[in-house]
Amino acid sequence: SAQTLETKMAAGTLTSEQLVRAELSRIALANANGPSVQSVRNINPSAIADAKLSDQQRAASGPRGPLEGIPVVVDDSMDVSGLPTSGGSIALQDETPTADSTIVAKLKAAGAIVLGDTNTTELGAGLDPNMPQGYSSLGGQVLLPSDTNKSIGGSSGGSAVAVATGVAPLSVGLETGTDGAQLLAPAGNAGDVGLKPTVGLISHAGVMPVATSQ
Repeated sequence: SAQTLETKMAAGTLTSEQLVRAELSRIALANANGPSVQSVRNINPSAIADAKLSDQQRAASGPRGPLEGIPVVVDDSMDVSGLPTSGGSIALQDETPTADSTIVAKLKAAGAIVLGDTNTTELGAGLDPNMPQGYSSLGGQVLLPSDTNKSIGGSSGGSAVAVATGVAPLSVGLETGTDGAQLLAPAGNAGDVGLKPTVGLISHAGVMPVATSQ
């Protein structure tokens, strides 16, 4: 768990750099090779450098927050500076923000290392209600690791599968539809704990929602 990993780093038996390198290796095994679950779409090229800075921060003056050095992945509908925010659409594959979304900025301020972003149903399935959950023209089909013949169940399938396959201890998905369970359904199907905060509690600045009311 993230808490166990944070305890190990505080004790000096694990560094963020070691952890991030291990997770990047895990992505190579579970995402592209092996079962090819296709949960991760983009890797943050500065992840290892960010982890090294986190280790230096911890050694110099202690952790910035409760997530110091912890790898996190986020849905491809959330702005991460330097990574494209495509919502799974080929039409938006080159749309690269210059600033982080509010939620990503808060994760970084708490010390988290953004490993990359996760595949999502194209534009939150807003194009076609019959589009398979977890499928996009850009990222392909996210697969449920326990049974690849079953539907992942929601558009934030990549975020759910990333945690289920050990790619990252924490992920952030979206629950911005008015008639579905974009985050809770795939979390349940993948065997993760999914938390849906009160609507309006977390800013959606820099996020590509299905409905702005959510």
